[in-house]
Amino acid sequence: MSLEEYHKIVPAIKLPKQRFSKESQVGITKIKERVKKEFKDFKGSERELNDMCEDYLEAWGLTYIRVPDAVYKSIFGFAGESIPVFIKKMISSFIKGIPDFTVLLSNGKYICIELKVGKNDMSQGQKKFAEKVRVHVVRSFSEFKKIIDDVEK
Repeated sequence: MSLEEYHKIVPAIKLPKQRFSKESQVGITKIKERVKKEFKDFKGSERELNDMCEDYLEAWGLTYIRVPDAVYKSIFGFAGESIPVFIKKMISSFIKGIPDFTVLLSNGKYICIELKVGKNDMSQGQKKFAEKVRVHVVRSFSEFKKIIDDVEK
């Protein structure tokens, strides 16, 4: 990819410098590196998309809630074998369907975003959660960025 092609993809990532610390600039650099992969549709894994989105939120200094995959794996996966079933059921009832990101906005509101790649669809728990709270289903970094940029204007 030429530098010219890269700048056609990344122009929107140029964020006003006065809003960012040096640490934030590192996050923006990470985003730019990852966005090189994205043209129209995201072709990476859901984990890669998640990392890109998290870096973007960090770069903007936005507050968000995210339950890391490691928490789910440690409770419900192989590592959680020692956790009694009744505790797993109780925890599951609290976290089932929670979207990947709940972004807390400066006006006191929030926005819920669920990341999906390819033909993946929401689970039953996620659909049930989305019946009660509006959840944006996002399939690419550009969609995620547009939602965040629109609500933060």
